[in-house]
Amino acid sequence: MIYYYDELNKINKRNYHYFEKYCSKERIKSLERYIFLNDRIQSILAYILLRISLMENYQIYDVPLLEKDKNKKPYLKEYPGIYFNLSHCKKAVACIVSSKQAGIDVQDITAYDMDSAKIFMTSDEFDITSGKCSDVDYTLIWSRKESYGKYMGVGICYEMNQWSALNVQDNVDYFIQSHIFNEYIISATATEEMKLRKIGFEELEQLCAKFE
Repeated sequence: MIYYYDELNKINKRNYHYFEKYCSKERIKSLERYIFLNDRIQSILAYILLRISLMENYQIYDVPLLEKDKNKKPYLKEYPGIYFNLSHCKKAVACIVSSKQAGIDVQDITAYDMDSAKIFMTSDEFDITSGKCSDVDYTLIWSRKESYGKYMGVGICYEMNQWSALNVQDNVDYFIQSHIFNEYIISATATEEMKLRKIGFEELEQLCAKFE
């Protein structure tokens, strides 16, 4: 299941502190590494989406404690059979939860940059898009590559320019889906297609109330 929230403009400093009470002490401490409030808001909402997904899909109401493996991919030590991944950008936050490995990435639609494209695109991707790549296609290829890397547990630390984000549905080992919105793109990699669930601001507060 994929959860996402994009009404970030409705979250202010007061809202931020309201959501803090639903986070673990470790999560709150990790937020201190962010200098800007907007970055803290994005990160705390991603955690809240995780709590909502655990509540709705697994009836888990406890505050989840996140651990990290050797590649710094977060996991739930208390629930080894549940896999999750979080992502956030300026326009949205997202969370994927599954009974098997999964990775997710949400990206603000970014202007095409040929120098960067040469680094992360395969030769086929670059040949197809060079000089005529739209900002949406450029962002789509990147988001798919990042979601795949997070699915594999290596993040962006792999040879992106050797793995193609084109024709991904031809693969039988994993499923990649992308959802294109006006200002951002969500890409997810899992063993099967995941349902998409949007959380609005009012529902967000209502669902948080159920944690108490």
